[in-house]
Amino acid sequence: MYVRNLGSLLLFHEIATQPTAARNDSSDSHATTPHGNDIKR
Repeated sequence: MYVRNLGSLLLFHEIATQPTAARNDSSDSHATTPHGNDIKR
């Protein structure tokens, strides 16, 4: 049950951070690392 909750939390975190990264990238591309998320996967 703990593993399932942890997986849901990680999934939620990934979804929640994607829109923010896209927004920040449009204003300042140097402030974000969109490719960094791909490396972690």
